[in-house]
Amino acid sequence: MYGSPNDFLNHINKWFNGLIALPLLLGAWGYLEVYSGKISAILVLPDIMNYAILVLIVITTLVFIWLYKKKIGQELGVGTLENKLELYFAFSKTFYVQMFAVSALSVAFLFLNADTAFAGVYAFQLFTLSVFRPSLLSVANKLGLKGQERTRFLTKNSF
Repeated sequence: MYGSPNDFLNHINKWFNGLIALPLLLGAWGYLEVYSGKISAILVLPDIMNYAILVLIVITTLVFIWLYKKKIGQELGVGTLENKLELYFAFSKTFYVQMFAVSALSVAFLFLNADTAFAGVYAFQLFTLSVFRPSLLSVANKLGLKGQERTRFLTKNSF
């Protein structure tokens, strides 16, 4: 499995960083191009439709966050450290993929509609992802580690 907590952190951060890289690059570039007027709308929708899509994207983001927090809170309390780490990784990977999909949707609508409101929604999604960025302390807290097990985990010693 993992040789140390640091190995686990590196593994999960590859997923986290890898899945935010493409939407981040395209979102930043798209925002600058739209803002400077170099990109115009490919798909012109009524304002009410754009607002509905924006609200749907925000609601979807919030539902994914709620489901992730619910899974982490309910299912990580019991078992060995290795089992907890595997579950945490599986739940987190699923969450990161879901957030990638909804972020990609936001960025796609930024390019399709040339509406910077979609960049704003993407910025909100990026902020929420930053809250859930894995670190040794956040993983230890979510796993409910206590005492010496927590100390060993946080000092990055081998398992």
